[in-house]
Amino acid sequence: MRMFFIIIIGLFIWQWAWAQEEEIFKVEYRPPRFPGCENLATIEEKKVCSDKKLNNFLSKNIQYPKELKVGGKVVAYFWVEKDGRIKEVKTIKSVCNICEAEVIRVLKMMPQWVPCCGSRGRPVRIKFKISILFNPI
Repeated sequence: MRMFFIIIIGLFIWQWAWAQEEEIFKVEYRPPRFPGCENLATIEEKKVCSDKKLNNFLSKNIQYPKELKVGGKVVAYFWVEKDGRIKEVKTIKSVCNICEAEVIRVLKMMPQWVPCCGSRGRPVRIKFKISILFNPI
């Protein structure tokens, strides 16, 4: 019995030592991006550019309902598919039904995104959460 445990411990140590010699790969995660920034060099530059383009798109297309006198936040999410299409737009929190409908309308209008890349550089489907603030006019 004692010999059995010594063999098991020896195999464990050998396997652990062998695993330490393997090459370590660095995997770079690329989040999904609003289109229009593909020509920039670094991921950080692309993210900043993408955020600006998304904000411009939202501010240009979202129309605050004039009859409302309330302000607040609408929190929504959508899925960016492997090919960059936007699917399953839903809200999590909303200040009112009219604001919620407006956010859903505009998010469904968005162009196809640059998809997220996970491990091994393959496109993956990912959930994207966004908050949109409505201020009374």
